[in-house]
Formats: sequence, structure tokens, C-alpha cells
Amino acid sequence: MKKPILVVILLLIAGCGGTDRPPLAPVSGVLLNGDKPVADATVTFNMEGKEMPRIGMGKTDSEGKFYITTYDTRDGAYIGTHVVTISKIAASDVVGGGDMEIGSEAYGKAMEAAATNTAPPKQEIPDRYTKVETSPLKITVEAGGKSDVKLIME
Repeated sequence: MKKPILVVILLLIAGCGGTDRPPLAPVSGVLLNGDKPVADATVTFNMEGKEMPRIGMGKTDSEGKFYITTYDTRDGAYIGTHVVTISKIAASDVVGGGDMEIGSEAYGKAMEAAATNTAPPKQEIPDRYTKVETSPLKITVEAGGKSDVKLIME
């Protein structure tokens, strides 16, 4: 008799777990440099004025399109205003490529390059867009989300 009661109690406790995550809303859009799409850039949503457990990030495709992920793929960003930063490392500074599994040849080359190269990778995005303190890009995410974000670097 005691086992069924214990099972029910354990199921109730497990079902009450939930998450303490602040609410998210889906966010997607396009990154442009003037009127040209920016491919292979990282778009980062940094909550303005609040410290949050995570930032939202997305990678642009060949057409400059991105989807923001905070916890789970394409789940979006926290509701509120965000300062958006952009980064893109010059292809010539990306070391390894291919199979970056520990022990692979590409991994070994990347580790060797990191140990001998003290210069930081070259950033292809103007400096002001790469830092929260100087980025002019701000987006307000509301509960329904945003699927038409247009980030334009000038």
C-alpha cells in the first residue's frame, strides 16, 4: 500500500519542477550592411539594464537571416529591450575548420595556432557594433515575438 502513495508523491513533486526562466519570445530577422546582407555573423541580444542568466544569439545565413536562441534552438530572446551586438571573425583567422573533434588533425592545428598566435582574430564588423557600450542597435521584444527585425549597419 505504501508504494503507490510514494509513487504518486514522487510524480507530483517531479511535475511541479517547471523552470525559473524569465519569459522568452521568438525573434528572427535580417542583418544588413547598408542594403547588403551580412553572412556568417553572430547576432547577440543583450538585455538592457538587467542582468539575465543568458544572452540570446543567432548566426546569419548567406542572406543575412538569423533566428535567436537563448536556451533551446530558435526559442527567442527575453521580453524587454535589448542592445544588439554583432561580430564576425575574418575567414583567414578561423583555424582548423572541418572536424574539430579532440584528437583530430584540425583540432591539433587549431591548438597549435592558438598557442603561437598572440594577436586576436580580425573582426570584420565595425568596432562600435561589437560592444554593448557602443552599439547603436536596440530592439524591444514583446510577448508575441518579432519575426521582422531589420538590423542595418551603416
